[in-house]
Amino acid sequence: MRILIIDDDSSQLALLAQILRADAHEVLTAESASTALLATHGAAPELLFLDLYLSGPDGLELRDRMQAMGAIGNVPFVIMSSSDLPCDQKRSLEAGAEAYLVKPLDAERVRGLAREIETARANMRPDPPGKTETARRPGIGAR
Repeated sequence: MRILIIDDDSSQLALLAQILRADAHEVLTAESASTALLATHGAAPELLFLDLYLSGPDGLELRDRMQAMGAIGNVPFVIMSSSDLPCDQKRSLEAGAEAYLVKPLDAERVRGLAREIETARANMRPDPPGKTETARRPGIGAR
């Protein structure tokens, strides 16, 4: 699965990229809004990991901008933050995030979440010719 990670903390960015690459994901990284937009040219991500408090637009605003510009479609996304404030978690989940992860990130949680989202995306693919049922998206992880 092609995953775009956007985080202005280079050490967190590198750690998360390493975790996801170990599970054979294609990982693109960006430390800013402008590099995130460049990273989406030619190869749209299938999953986003966004830092909530980026310098410049926050992660939710950046995702909305990227979607409005057509840089990404309706891509599932995960919000990450060092904030464990309930209001940040609520705002992120209400915006449609699949999950809210508090830094420092737990490698097993990240891997499991990526696998769950990848499985859900596979289950959403159109049915082969001759089938009449449409796959429905199962719930993704605990929120």
